[in-house]
Amino acid sequence: MDLNAKDVKDEYYEVTGTFQFPIPYRTTAAKAWYSRWRHEGFYCKVNMYGYDKIVRAKNQLGEPTASKILLDTNGFTLTSGATTIWKDTKKYAPLPYAALGFF
Repeated sequence: MDLNAKDVKDEYYEVTGTFQFPIPYRTTAAKAWYSRWRHEGFYCKVNMYGYDKIVRAKNQLGEPTASKILLDTNGFTLTSGATTIWKDTKKYAPLPYAALGFF
């Protein structure tokens, strides 16, 4: 946000501000400022002897994958045909507009 203040005759300030408003696209209005990304990676968890271990993802031939694989919420490989997991990350911290006294 861009805020500018100009002193006018030592009696009051003229404040000009630029605000951005997001347009929700494939999300709710409350989550319009969030980044959305698929839960995927080159590494995944496997359960070995009762312990979870992080290993490089491998293809059917046992070679490391050249592309990312989809992961479930716990970091294990997502089974074929399962729904893709999407993560949301907040882009910006909220600003205290009420402290400016406009409202």
